[in-house]
Amino acid sequence: MDGPSLFFLLLLLVQASFTGTMVWLVARRFPRRLRVYRFVAPAGVPLLMFAMVASSFLASYDQFREANKLPFDAAMLSPLARIFLAYAVLWLIGVAIASAVIRWTRR
Repeated sequence: MDGPSLFFLLLLLVQASFTGTMVWLVARRFPRRLRVYRFVAPAGVPLLMFAMVASSFLASYDQFREANKLPFDAAMLSPLARIFLAYAVLWLIGVAIASAVIRWTRR
């Protein structure tokens, strides 16, 4: 397995554990807030990771551009679109996990 796939798998495990734990705790303490937490809780991990990866990517892009005396090229930012899409999928998987935990706790 290559590095990016392993990183995404690790993020998927972190997302599942964080979302599952957060929704389970909210279901026990504040069951009326579950509708909101189904969509809010899974957003924490992807937003944090996108901010970290995007800031690192933009810093390395600026260094590369300045070192090679290149003008700004918007096409070089296309990896950020793929990263954003991957984290949107990660959020949707988190919503599915949250829905499963909500069904499990209501039984």
